[in-house]
Amino acid sequence: MTPGEWNFARKFQLWLDNEPNFGERQLIIECIMTLAELYEKNPETKIGEEIHIDQILEDAIQISWETFQPDPYIFNFSFFSFFFIHQ
Repeated sequence: MTPGEWNFARKFQLWLDNEPNFGERQLIIECIMTLAELYEKNPETKIGEEIHIDQILEDAIQISWETFQPDPYIFNFSFFSFFFIHQ
């Protein structure tokens, strides 16, 4: 392991250690693994600036929420139907 790789691993571990939420830590690790695989399969890809993992995760969560959120009308209708049927 080169000194640069060692420093990266140390900083990355410190960053993970400061994240109290296990789910967030898992998402961070999966994001890094996905980026590593992307660059392994496409070595010609270059990024000349910092990668903001927090922003990537925030965007991914927002897209997921928008994609899988049920239609509010259907959700409300189902809730009220359940409420009135079970009284």
